[in-house]
Amino acid sequence: MTYESLVKKLATSYKDADASAVNEHVALQFNIFGEGEGALYLEIDDGKVDVQPYEYYDRDAIVTCDATAFTAFASGKLNLIEGNETGKVRVEGNMDKVSKVALVKKKEAKKPTTAKKPAAKKVAAPKAAVKNEVKKVEKKIEAKKAEVKAEVKEAVKKIDLNPVVKKLEVKPVEKKAAPAKAEVKAVEKKSLKK
Repeated sequence: MTYESLVKKLATSYKDADASAVNEHVALQFNIFGEGEGALYLEIDDGKVDVQPYEYYDRDAIVTCDATAFTAFASGKLNLIEGNETGKVRVEGNMDKVSKVALVKKKEAKKPTTAKKPAAKKVAAPKAAVKNEVKKVEKKIEAKKAEVKAEVKEAVKKIDLNPVVKKLEVKPVEKKAAPAKAEVKAVEKKSLKK
């Protein structure tokens, strides 16, 4: 854990906390050693809680602890008076003011809601509905294809191909070939005479 993450954890923990039960000014400085080493303070004044990443020179007490104990305090799992008695933290200063911190009511963090999986029937119904819609659309597409094919057949029947066929008619080859045959015969006669 970093020092910054520890400060943020305490600030988040006491954000919007109700300190109206504390009728006096309380300032605690936390000296964290080891991982996340640094100093920060928690101040209660006028029913509000403030957490800042600085030393507080006009403090009522100094709480010395490691990051694990500090995290336990920030999450509400460790009471500073009890922690001092068990040796998890060391508190020096006005113990009466330190005990006032326990009077602060933190707002409970909302637990994340876990989304329930819908029942199988509820899921199956929409799937079946989607499949039915897909089938309806597919039937419409097939009907439209058949309609278009029928229209194309009708259009082809209406087309008069006679003028096109007339232009493409092939004249008998014999008529064009007749003059060529005569030339061939004349050439043959000349070559025979020689």
